[in-house]
Amino acid sequence: MGTVYHHGIRYRMESLRNRVDMKSIAIMLSIEFMLYFFVIYKGFGWNYLPIIVFMMFFTIVSSAVASYMGADRYLLVIIILLLNLGFVVQEIESGNGVKISSFLLKFGLAVAAAFLAALLYKYLAGILIDDKIVLGIMTIQLLVCITMYTVGVRIGDMNRQGAVLTINVKGISITPFEIVKVLYLLVIAALLCKEESKMLYLGKWRIGKETFLMIHTGILSIFFLLYRELGTLLVIYLVEVIMLWIFGKNRKQIFMLLAFTVIGIVGVWFICDQILCPIVIAGKISLPGIMEKIVKRFGTAFHPEDAVLDAGYQGTMGLEALAIGGFLGLDTERYRLPLPEAATDMVFANVIQTCGFLMGVAIIVSFFALLARGIAIASACKETYFQGLTMSIVLLLVIENMIHIGYNIAMFPITGIPLYFVSQGFTAVVTAMVLAAVLLVISTGVLERRKLI
Repeated sequence: MGTVYHHGIRYRMESLRNRVDMKSIAIMLSIEFMLYFFVIYKGFGWNYLPIIVFMMFFTIVSSAVASYMGADRYLLVIIILLLNLGFVVQEIESGNGVKISSFLLKFGLAVAAAFLAALLYKYLAGILIDDKIVLGIMTIQLLVCITMYTVGVRIGDMNRQGAVLTINVKGISITPFEIVKVLYLLVIAALLCKEESKMLYLGKWRIGKETFLMIHTGILSIFFLLYRELGTLLVIYLVEVIMLWIFGKNRKQIFMLLAFTVIGIVGVWFICDQILCPIVIAGKISLPGIMEKIVKRFGTAFHPEDAVLDAGYQGTMGLEALAIGGFLGLDTERYRLPLPEAATDMVFANVIQTCGFLMGVAIIVSFFALLARGIAIASACKETYFQGLTMSIVLLLVIENMIHIGYNIAMFPITGIPLYFVSQGFTAVVTAMVLAAVLLVISTGVLERRKLI
């Protein structure tokens, strides 16, 4: 009996070893070694040593689990690469080294949240497409927004209400709007990509799901405006427009929405840049708070240096950081610029300043690789619902990151949104990990072998 027992263990270990992609693990570990040498070159090798050891352990374990599940190995490589790039940037940006206790707490909670999300979605995917469940998710989104407006704790522009909740544990802060964004992806995939019915029944009322999605997005947009979360509003709106273009059926309605979007953005940008912004900054007119913010953000997007003492200060500092970064970043802290929100809102400009143009290119290429891999996974899905959810997740990650990079290089208005996998914000790290986990679960194909409602 003992021989059989040992044979069983040996057989299972051999089976697991055969399923694990050793080549991918070797590639990822080699990349992590290269990044560690870069950190050594920057003078922070000893501080980063505990983190690189932990990340290598995470790489091996996550690769083994993903291989056992049959998840997409290329997607996993991209995710782990982005995580490593993010931690390298944080180490060099901090100057004094990332505190290992804070790192373990934040990353550990993010991994736990991702594992829980993957587990829940694996077993609940079949019911999340049901119309009643979708209406329930919409209700939760609205309740979160209403609760934040009535009892939320705000850090920012409005008193006593707001988008950021601060918890005094290792500096962790939570942004509830991230919950709204994640739930929005489930809503948009279920409404646009459920093949059985394109109509939603609300008692005696019947309404097209595409129209209902637009109404719901409009209601959420009101809350985004109330909180002055213009970046979140822009990301959600662009995800909706692109998803409608890909999966929507009412082409006339979609074309009108697309035309309205392009004309509206160009028109607002032109009016703000050429007419309103100069006279607002000069103090000749006064506008309500949210309107003034929009005017200044759009009016100083391309040329923040024209208003360096006003709304253009942050953008101007970002451009100066880009100019002095060079190929591998600054050689000395003497010339380092104190960027506003260097670890969050302006993290990409800080990447160029501290780590150089090469690191910035690596981050951009990684996100385009994520987009390409997401499209490949969506194309392999047989169920339209999983195609839609995959595309919505990838679009959210890529659009938000491209907007972040865009306003850091003075191509878009500053919106104050994170660079997923790189920004230090706790909620942004958790969101990125959760969405990546769901993508990996979808890529296994196991969900498509179960019957959806």
